[in-house]
Amino acid sequence: MRCVNHQTFMTLPAGTLYAQGVQWAFDDIQVKHENVGEFDWYYQMLNWVDAHDSGEAIDRLDGMLERGESYPMEMAVTRAGEYKFDETYVFLIYERDDLRALREIIDTATALPIDIDGTIAQAALAKPADGC
Repeated sequence: MRCVNHQTFMTLPAGTLYAQGVQWAFDDIQVKHENVGEFDWYYQMLNWVDAHDSGEAIDRLDGMLERGESYPMEMAVTRAGEYKFDETYVFLIYERDDLRALREIIDTATALPIDIDGTIAQAALAKPADGC
């Protein structure tokens, strides 16, 4: 990983995975998209449910928690809204080796016993962690 300031961040290409924060507390991983002017850019959050608006998102999140419903992650991009950038922000950039490690984590997670409807397989839940 590499930590960069705003000026360097703005030179990075669309598709860069990063976490924005202040020394040394970072937000969630996001995907950088195209720049908008000197201070602003578009990004994609990886931790939100696909929905037409915030009301539908909350309803879907409630359904996921209360009824076990499943929805895809949001693929839309959002504008950062940084019109006068706070130079105390720093960006933790995921480099090639980090991305390979994330791929391994995702490959492992993909192999977990998850049914098509999104529920955890009952056999996996029934087996105690200690094997007894």
